[in-house]
Amino acid sequence: MPTKHKLMIAVSVILLVVVLVIVGATTKAQQPYTQVIMNLLNGQQYFGTPHVYQGDFDGEPINLWPAYYGPNNASQYWSSTNINQPAIALDPVSPSINQPVLELVPALSFSAGAMFWSETYSGGPVKITIIGTFSSGWPTRPSRLFGDGFEIYLFLNPTKWGVSPNYNYSIPYTSVLNEAIFPSPVVGEVIYPQSSTSYLIIQWDPLWQFYHSQPGATGQWNVWVVSNPNGNNPSVGPHPSPNLGYGGGWDGIGTGAFMPSPGDLIEITVTYDPSTNTLSGVAVDLNHTGWEANFTLNLNGYYTPPSSGNYVFGTAGNTGWACADWALLYVAMTYISPPAPTPPPPSPLYVRVVAPSFASWTIYANASTGWYTYYSGSGSASFGPAFPGWPGTSVSLNVSSISDCPSPSVTYEPSNEVTLSNGANYVTVLISCEPMVGVGLNMSYGGGLIMLINKPGLPMTSLILNGPVSNSLVLPVNTTITLIIWPYNGYTLAGLNVNNNTMNYIGTPWGSYIATITITNQTTITITYKQK
Repeated sequence: MPTKHKLMIAVSVILLVVVLVIVGATTKAQQPYTQVIMNLLNGQQYFGTPHVYQGDFDGEPINLWPAYYGPNNASQYWSSTNINQPAIALDPVSPSINQPVLELVPALSFSAGAMFWSETYSGGPVKITIIGTFSSGWPTRPSRLFGDGFEIYLFLNPTKWGVSPNYNYSIPYTSVLNEAIFPSPVVGEVIYPQSSTSYLIIQWDPLWQFYHSQPGATGQWNVWVVSNPNGNNPSVGPHPSPNLGYGGGWDGIGTGAFMPSPGDLIEITVTYDPSTNTLSGVAVDLNHTGWEANFTLNLNGYYTPPSSGNYVFGTAGNTGWACADWALLYVAMTYISPPAPTPPPPSPLYVRVVAPSFASWTIYANASTGWYTYYSGSGSASFGPAFPGWPGTSVSLNVSSISDCPSPSVTYEPSNEVTLSNGANYVTVLISCEPMVGVGLNMSYGGGLIMLINKPGLPMTSLILNGPVSNSLVLPVNTTITLIIWPYNGYTLAGLNVNNNTMNYIGTPWGSYIATITITNQTTITITYKQK
């Protein structure tokens, strides 16, 4: 073969290889990337990105929710459904979540709770998937209607707040109740955060088609284009509603409808495609075949596709006159990932937590580079690698909260202040607390009881009971219980037994009896009364 032809073939092969490498690299960079925001399914306790919460009650900010229920206290959330699945309660039926309690409270109308996180957007489709549920609600009779479902937030560009600890539960926002104008006849309380540019809120509300329906409303979806640059004066468009002729946004659109039952898993996926400026969504009840609600909406003329940049995204649950304690089990976001960053610094950080299984904790870590993150969970767990910075970067770790852990003590090994060195860096956080034991109480008819419960290192709590009753508690070892026993008129105390052993007690001038018990192991307390 002539040398010239050999050279041309060789050059062609080289060019082909270069083209394939470039195309391959480009294709790889354009592959969709899924960021799991949180995953509590099947016993997991994973939070994949920093986030902030905002609660609302009757138009006013509140910091009692969203609230995390881990494995040790999930039964408080699931008490009416016999499930023990961790959850983030976005919008609780109970207003008293900051401390464990032994009483239930009525459902809350017109409340909301939201979780927000930030991501870098590089164009292309964006998909957010959540799996949610609820354990109970109101009213349950006669029609079992539960409202007002879940929301997805797309493309917020806040300038007065951000996803950082400073703004947790303190986001500047207004809401449906504050504006006294309901954009839709079926909506509930909805949070409108501040954003310098317009953003999208997509709501799936199961009350559509069950509580209310009207001409032009065919499904269960509300979609709003929101403008709220100052944080306190939103506009919700388009106005009037293109499908209803009044109100704002697209209200009750789509096809299909279902009303879930307590404990059902509800998967909601919302997708935005900027190439066609189209928004679509599907809600599916995973417990019932065929229970599905869909919509597809073209936003041309109403919303301009966003440019590349950093945006805040979110999800929320809310109620109106009909309530449910909407909760999250899973949140993920799929999008075209930004161009590959420079290789991470050669100083990864690994964090190991050693704690009793019943203890829940949150650890805040921050670095001299501005990097920060939260680690949350229950019991023992391992995290990493994280990349706070290059060798020489200072990293601080602090256990910011511990719950269900009497008399906690925290030890950091080697220290809670670490200077990163070249290669892997390890920190172990040791959390110890008193072990937990079961305490059973059996009391016959004929009197009542006040229990003053002093857990080690925690404030005293009380429990008031009237016989007959059979109850059980889980308390830390070395808890002291003071029993104040009072018989009804015509009755007297027949006996007080602890683990089948007679317990001493003293009488008072008022006809009651007092005894003190220190819990050291599994304990059964039996109180019996008899007629005089």
